[in-house]
Amino acid sequence: MDRNRMKGNTMGNRAVITTPEKKFGLYLHWQGGRDSIEAFLEYAKLIGAESSGLEMLVDLHRIIANFQPGTTVQIYPYDKCDTNNYDNGVYIVDNLEIVGREFAPAREQMEYDRQEMMLAIDERQPKEWQIGVYIQGKPIAAKDIRPGMIVTWIDWAGNVEVQKVVGRISPNKANDYTRNGIDTRGLCYVNRWGSENPAENCNNYIRDSMQPRVLDEMPVDETADIEKMRAELETVKEAYNALLTATEQPKEKTPEIKHNDEFDSYEVYFEVRPPKAIRDALKALHMRWNPQKMCWYGYAELADIQKALEQ
Repeated sequence: MDRNRMKGNTMGNRAVITTPEKKFGLYLHWQGGRDSIEAFLEYAKLIGAESSGLEMLVDLHRIIANFQPGTTVQIYPYDKCDTNNYDNGVYIVDNLEIVGREFAPAREQMEYDRQEMMLAIDERQPKEWQIGVYIQGKPIAAKDIRPGMIVTWIDWAGNVEVQKVVGRISPNKANDYTRNGIDTRGLCYVNRWGSENPAENCNNYIRDSMQPRVLDEMPVDETADIEKMRAELETVKEAYNALLTATEQPKEKTPEIKHNDEFDSYEVYFEVRPPKAIRDALKALHMRWNPQKMCWYGYAELADIQKALEQ
């Protein structure tokens, strides 16, 4: 059965997100694959979205509608939702985690890189929501942080903090190292306000409850200038990305473009996974991956698709 057909309607990559109570459902006409839904949910966690009930669906609606304006993203009573939609079916979500599936495809879509997807989501949100640098960090336990690292976290007001770790209290200290009720032994600290003795301020300590992430995993000389460290980190990232581009698997055969007469759309078939530059160019044309037919499809003009394949 063609999973792109929905009761005679047009193509899509449909899905419904609901809660265990199934009172309401959030319908997506596009971006309904599991990789996209998991990225939306993880992003929602990071920005402090509601985690259950109708309030959660409302927050997800805002995030997803900002990401893909002009497409159908709508909340309906659950019994009015097109649940058996021949694409991705229903995701049952609680605490911003997928806890159940209904009408799911035989093989879940897992095409998008999670970090790339979350950064794309973030870029299309209002400026006051954006947390880009935090997404780029690697989660780390407080006990594994060391002086010299550059860490990032989201503060209580939703602002992204980026700081250099300037010190650590030894876990073996016998003296009382409690600061405002926090036992600081074994914890690292930053200097958020440029004080002479940052270890005295409990708000400088990095704790697991802050969900810290590290931008620079290797401890460095604590006397190094933080801006210089960031510039060096960017140089390393650029070199790494250049290496990835240079080692992309080459195309073995010219991609095949087929016209779908039924939907008046185009489908692009590759013998091997195309390079990232081509994938990005196809996404920019709103082409989407169809895991059942193993092709990219959409309504872009033929000339634009051919140009995208020249990347």
